[in-house]
Amino acid sequence: MVGRRNASRRNGLAEWLKAQPAEPTIIDNKTASGTAEKKGTIRRQYTRPYLAHASIAPSCAMAQWSGDRVHVWTHSQGVYFLRADLAPVLKLPLENITVEHMEGAGCYGHNAADDVALDAVLLARAAAGRPVRVQWTREDEMSHAPFGAAMAIEIEADLDAQGEIIDWRHSIWSNGHTARPGRAAQPALLAATELANPFPRYIATNPPQANGGGADRNSIPLYDFPSWRIECHRLLTMPVRTSALRALGAQGNVFAIESFLDELATERGEDPVDFRLRHQSDSRAKDVIRSAARRTNWKPE
Repeated sequence: MVGRRNASRRNGLAEWLKAQPAEPTIIDNKTASGTAEKKGTIRRQYTRPYLAHASIAPSCAMAQWSGDRVHVWTHSQGVYFLRADLAPVLKLPLENITVEHMEGAGCYGHNAADDVALDAVLLARAAAGRPVRVQWTREDEMSHAPFGAAMAIEIEADLDAQGEIIDWRHSIWSNGHTARPGRAAQPALLAATELANPFPRYIATNPPQANGGGADRNSIPLYDFPSWRIECHRLLTMPVRTSALRALGAQGNVFAIESFLDELATERGEDPVDFRLRHQSDSRAKDVIRSAARRTNWKPE
């Protein structure tokens, strides 16, 4: 995670993300009944790079054909979803495909376990019934497995004459955060895009807010601001394959929100713990903040 604008400018990531064609979505809009006069605006930008899963071991799978039936062994996180993507690629009914889970490298997201399964299936089809085991190299895993999506997050706060927040705006630019197999009409497996008659590359999407969201996950503040507007721009180009990495966009959004709160508190000369407590009405959330401060031996400067 990169804090602040200067680091972002050095690598140009935010500018590149914001220049791509994108699908905008309003995530949430809250309007205050009465708004104080704006006396100033503070704006900050935060970025997250593309992140590799870097599983402790490369992805691996085995496949064996018997006539027009195939048996696959893989460490996929979703054997039925994988089977749903294999069926259109192989032009087989689902009942002709068996996918069996085996212990293998985990990733808390979406690594290449599904991709390597299709590799094994395609190679085994030419092996006259012999089982074929395929293991990606470390180089394969780090260059062709899906990455966690890069993010550019811009937050603005309008302040009144007393320096209090009267409006909050949070904008995200990012690829979609899931391209798992079995969720769409077209397969999301890598080798499916490299056949003689290839399927189009699946452009990663975001789960709806009702399911937790994707790039927008945790972007709606848990603090008591009078008004806000949260929007997400999902990139429609995908030069780097992206999909689910643990917590999807929550890591980027929480980092940005909490970092911005620290900066706002500093601008006011207020202790950041007190600043948070003052903008929080949920008693359990307050207890979490107090507990964190106590356990870290926090002392106001």
